[in-house]
Amino acid sequence: MIYCGSILGLHSVGIEIHKDLCDLQNEISISSNVKYEIINSDSNSIEYMRLGLGNTMIFISALPELGEMLAYGIMNQFIKNKEKLSKVGITLMGSHTHRKYSRDKSKWGWGKFIDDFELKIVECLSLPSSRTLDEKRNTKFVHDP
Repeated sequence: MIYCGSILGLHSVGIEIHKDLCDLQNEISISSNVKYEIINSDSNSIEYMRLGLGNTMIFISALPELGEMLAYGIMNQFIKNKEKLSKVGITLMGSHTHRKYSRDKSKWGWGKFIDDFELKIVECLSLPSSRTLDEKRNTKFVHDP
């Protein structure tokens, strides 16, 4: 996502907890000459205020069963600082296919999260994906303003 954002001329910042993935993304940025910033940190503990965010779109690049904890942590930080972070949207990566023990089978796996924060779905796109081996259909990307 950060690569695509940079190609579109957006200031793109990625937060990645795994150092090896940060190193790989930095190598891609250098070799492709597509500039973006990678921060090696836990996205639930980073101080978003220090990033100087404005008119920001957050992309949760994890399916619901893996990204739920991450999404709740990030949203709680934005709520805590909502007077300074009021122009922030979120994009969630959803799934048509639910695993046997998936807790939430509504709104592509994000129904409870969307309801808990009273989010409004602005748009839902289906894009080709190979994120998971059992995903036979496209991946849903759900946008909230």
